[in-house]
Amino acid sequence: MCLTEGFKMKIAVVSSNEEKNGVGIYARKLFLELKKSNKDINFESILPNESPLYYYLRGKSVAKKNYNLINVQFDYPLFGKLGVSGVYAPLFYLGLGLKIPIISTFHDFTIFKGPTSLIFNTARKAINKFVYLYSDRVVVPDSYSKNNLVRMGVSKEKLEEIPLGAFFTRTEVKNAKKILQLRGKKIISIFGFVSKHKDYKTVFKTLKSLGKKYHLIIAGGSMNKDNTFIDELKTEINNEKLENQVTITGFIQEKDFPTYLSATDICILPYKSMVASSAVLNQLMSFEKIVITTKLPSLVEIENDYNCIKTYKDEQELKNIIINISKHNKNLKKGINKYKKEFAFQAICKRYNNLFSKTIENNLKKRN
Repeated sequence: MCLTEGFKMKIAVVSSNEEKNGVGIYARKLFLELKKSNKDINFESILPNESPLYYYLRGKSVAKKNYNLINVQFDYPLFGKLGVSGVYAPLFYLGLGLKIPIISTFHDFTIFKGPTSLIFNTARKAINKFVYLYSDRVVVPDSYSKNNLVRMGVSKEKLEEIPLGAFFTRTEVKNAKKILQLRGKKIISIFGFVSKHKDYKTVFKTLKSLGKKYHLIIAGGSMNKDNTFIDELKTEINNEKLENQVTITGFIQEKDFPTYLSATDICILPYKSMVASSAVLNQLMSFEKIVITTKLPSLVEIENDYNCIKTYKDEQELKNIIINISKHNKNLKKGINKYKKEFAFQAICKRYNNLFSKTIENNLKKRN
């Protein structure tokens, strides 16, 4: 007999409540969908704070509410920064204690590159290892991430593969190109935060070789108030003489996304050293957009499994895909429909509910 049968599951989903936090936006949508089938689920927010003590006390305050299970939608910036973001995460987990089962959902497995990368990567690995050990289960979005963690020594039994879900709804905006004053242009867009983890240089070079019929929209702003990198991009755009072919929008309100998505002909996700999951990709699939990405393992996995995106390794391959994209359209549309069916929020929430139930049941068995 199932120990959780007829049992009310009081669950907390922990994440950010900030409007500009991508993982937080996703977590709130997941929470609202989960709440449709379980009224005893609550959202517990973590606010940015410079005090280490805040994170420990916040963990304790969540634990005091006697949840049957806590799901942390893990995001490094959520847990403070002391040189490395996420550094206070262990304090929050220690505050949660050991009595309540914890499921940690990881969205980001970034590997840093550069002169200080050794320090950052060592710190990041230490944070990850603590969270993996402290959690009852760890959710990852794809088999590539799962296999990586197994190689790092995380027990296979502890890992659960649940993709990033999405509401595949679309609101087409008529005359979107006219609204953006780009009528008659072929629009290529890069959505999401402007970040050093994206290879804009290759896209700029490709754009230059494609000619003035194409216009690039970098639809997003800096993750924080520091616009140094955006200023560097603007300098590079001017050096390439592309100032009339590139628009950097800054942060876009959610209500304005449909206009930019409707205007876009081709989307590029030029990730350098990520990605474990991409909320942006799901939004693009909603609008059945042509998506071209770099050949990162998790994205190649999606290309192979669903044939809903194309991947490129260099400037020449990116140019060839863009020029010949009409040849791939029909197959890509079929792949997008397959992707949408499997990644729909309703299907993802069902998998989460099953995991919650099993984890609580295992915890009850241990107590008995």
